[in-house]
Amino acid sequence: LDDDYDFTYLGTYGSSVWSIFVAITSSSYPNQVIPAYRINRAIFFYFFIFITIGAFGILNFILVYVLYNYQKAIQHISDSRKILQNLYLLNAFEILDVNHSGYINKVVVKSLLDELYSYYYDFRKFGIPSDEKRWLMISILGVDNDKKI
Repeated sequence: LDDDYDFTYLGTYGSSVWSIFVAITSSSYPNQVIPAYRINRAIFFYFFIFITIGAFGILNFILVYVLYNYQKAIQHISDSRKILQNLYLLNAFEILDVNHSGYINKVVVKSLLDELYSYYYDFRKFGIPSDEKRWLMISILGVDNDKKI
């Protein structure tokens, strides 16, 4: 009788399930098989078929399931961010539309830029543009020259 066959791997149902799972993942595969293989050489066919189906079939289904749910979660996060971005833009527009006219006046945008450049470092980091350049940026926003944005 061999010393390494002490029912460590296939002694109880729980240890058998765990040992078979470890064998499917190819993590220390021979440790689970060799004790049973020494008793009966035909057990090789069982382990070969089981590991082939498990490693190439079941684990692929598990991987597909995990990746599908991961992509679904990422898509949900992306959709939530887009919705929040639209809400923030709508709130910003409502704040800047002081007359509730449905458009933003160019003077309001100019005062917004003045505030941003005077109080926020991230806007000043690359230099403060002159008034002419600010008006040029504002005129690019208002493409139809009706002083509305």
